[in-house]
Amino acid sequence: MKCQTLVSGGASFKGSHCVIVFVKAGYESIVLDNESTVYGVPTYLLVDGWHPCIGDHITNSYVGADESGLIGEDPVVDEQKEKVNIKADQFGGIPGVTAMIICLPLSLFYVSYCLTESHGGTLQSPFTISFYQYIIDIHVQLVTVHYHIIPILICYILFQVVLAVKLPGRIILGTPVGVNKDGSVKRLDYKLNGFIAYLLTLTVYFILCYHCHILSPTFLADNFTSLLVTSNILSFIIAIGISILSYYQNSYQSISCNMIYDFWMGYIRNPRCLNFDFKFFFEGRPGLMLWVLFNISFIEKQIQNFDGNYSLSILIITAFQTLFVTDYYYFEEAILTTWDIMEEKFGLMMIWVKKAYR
Repeated sequence: MKCQTLVSGGASFKGSHCVIVFVKAGYESIVLDNESTVYGVPTYLLVDGWHPCIGDHITNSYVGADESGLIGEDPVVDEQKEKVNIKADQFGGIPGVTAMIICLPLSLFYVSYCLTESHGGTLQSPFTISFYQYIIDIHVQLVTVHYHIIPILICYILFQVVLAVKLPGRIILGTPVGVNKDGSVKRLDYKLNGFIAYLLTLTVYFILCYHCHILSPTFLADNFTSLLVTSNILSFIIAIGISILSYYQNSYQSISCNMIYDFWMGYIRNPRCLNFDFKFFFEGRPGLMLWVLFNISFIEKQIQNFDGNYSLSILIITAFQTLFVTDYYYFEEAILTTWDIMEEKFGLMMIWVKKAYR
């Protein structure tokens, strides 16, 4: 006679997995559960009945299970139905988030300030008048001198949007993001064409720079600071737009009831418009592709400045970062199982990191 185990709450998310472990170990499992928290519409199984996850190797009185084979409590909370506000304690709470919104852009400008030719990459004091004068100057120059950078960067983003929408690609379902009204599992579909878009972007860039000579190979390096300022501004504009979109779609959810904290953390998990997923798009595009293009442009800048020579360090950095980006797009499906896509809301925190920091 087989050893028997009694699993209390065996129809729950954790309990059902315990049952599977016991069965595989050779135990006969008896499940005791009141089916009060089952995943989907419960199907009551008779003694020695068939279990949707492990077949007919289970003895029980009643087990709640969904016909899809998913059993137990829903591990994903339906954010549209969740009404409980979470305490604003991440990133140091509201004061910490406020400081990050102000200081993170300043940190990028500080690095840019230290990398100017007059400072030669040495660390400078951020508490000087010249540093803040530098910040004012680069913003003024963006509007008065380098204003062409703004439409160029916007066109690049729109180009990536067109590639994401129009290029062919596999359509796959992501991880569960809740339940539908009929109790079935809710999953979002994603088009995976990042690798094709990545190769096409590199091809277009090389054609524009080396064949048609429309862009200088050092264009990105020459306009690095202006592109940095523009990306920072666009990050805030996109974050505001996503907040407005979530409000009009009636899908926003306040985390803390504090506007600054919620703006940073995000109001919505999967913002979409016409089935275009903004979070999935900005997770890998356009920032990662631009990362590779920047490296290529900086190599060209070194060749220009040092009479055809370039450093070994920049080649090593470019090689490994290009390998990282290529790997990302080739195995693009894997990003759908990360915390960023599955759980994180899409607020300024994610937008700024993906758009400006990268």
